Amino acid sequence: MCNSSFLGGWPSVFYVFGSLGVVWSVFWFPLVYDNPAQHPRISKHELEYLKPIAQLKTSTSAKNGLLSALPYAIMYVYSLFHSLLMDHLTKNKTIRILNVRRLAMAVACFVPMLALIGMCFVGCNRTLAIVILCIAVGACGACYSGHLCSHVDLAPCYAGTLMGLTNTFGTIPGFASPAVTGAITNDNAILLEVVFTLALS
Repeated sequence: MCNSSFLGGWPSVFYVFGSLGVVWSVFWFPLVYDNPAQHPRISKHELEYLKPIAQLKTSTSAKNGLLSALPYAIMYVYSLFHSLLMDHLTKNKTIRILNVRRLAMAVACFVPMLALIGMCFVGCNRTLAIVILCIAVGACGACYSGHLCSHVDLAPCYAGTLMGLTNTFGTIPGFASPAVTGAITNDNAILLEVVFTLALS
């Protein structure tokens, strides 16, 4: 769209997506309500079935959701500090950019690997398992200074295309792993050691 003559080229992106937002709002306002009790087409049975928000926030599912998000919150914070450190090393020419990328990927790969080895021996210690998973996932934040920057190093003009291609293949294990985990464990928690061993290898 940016390279076309449609609506002046690059401004067309804003016109098109802005127009789509207007069309979306036409359906949004008459169909969406602040809470189920205000909805004119909801049945009494469905309204009683829905749980109050306060109860939902204190439910086991909500707690599990917070614990599942914790490692990624730690990864976010760690990635910021790690990126600042790598930028400092690069600007001061302490080490070459190639070695910066290698160092970042060493942290992003070996620390989670060691953490997953530890996961094989935690047993039913929930707290220790959460701590180890936070370390494993948190250390993955180093990859933002590693291979995710290498596309810009290799081909700055085609970094977006390269990222799209490599990330497409890199995402395959992400959606395949739940199915593989389910097939291996088959509701047998003991076999989770096999899953962690497979992941670290």
